[in-house]
Amino acid sequence: MHVDVSAPVRRAKVSFPVPPDVQPLMCYPATKVHMTFHNPVDALLRLLLLSPLAADPRNLSFTHEEGPLADYCNGDRMKRVQAALPPGAFALTGIIFFDECNRDEKGFDTGDGGIVVAGFLRKKARESTHAKQSFATFPKVAFPEANKYADNVKRFQLALRQHRIRAIYKCFEHFNRQGGAVVRSFCWHFSYTLQFLIAITVMYLLIAITMLHLLSAII
Repeated sequence: MHVDVSAPVRRAKVSFPVPPDVQPLMCYPATKVHMTFHNPVDALLRLLLLSPLAADPRNLSFTHEEGPLADYCNGDRMKRVQAALPPGAFALTGIIFFDECNRDEKGFDTGDGGIVVAGFLRKKARESTHAKQSFATFPKVAFPEANKYADNVKRFQLALRQHRIRAIYKCFEHFNRQGGAVVRSFCWHFSYTLQFLIAITVMYLLIAITMLHLLSAII
């Protein structure tokens, strides 16, 4: 499991078609917009397994809480999520937000930066930079100032943003369809490791018993 988690983060690649009536309005006409981003589920798993914040159990919150510790991550919303899960299961939650970021030193080239925050950490711990990870920078499609506010351009920009969000959401859907494969593989390895240790212990006990029998026969 450690090898899987410490391996390079998986990348997702998606494309979105540019309508024919929008292409002539672009600074650099293209038929498709291509986007690449890191899998946010991998980022959440690394925040859980490798973050120094997650090493302290006092920072973790996987269930519904009430009182001063409750907030929008583990308050009433988490209560509804927990009620929908099978017994013994816990949700790996996260918050994703976007913010404009500069892609060059001068700020002429900007993009939408995607940040994932560990929702399974309590509020105070989430304020740390160790609770967050950047997983995407989506370059903006450039339009001349005169074309930026055309109705078809605004519809295209909105549809493009929704397509990005759906692509991110599919990463979580894929993980859920796997049934929490990383956690399951850990349990699988643990059970087989336990069986191996039991087998070794039994073998040593048999050897010890055989040696005792040999010694008693010699004496």
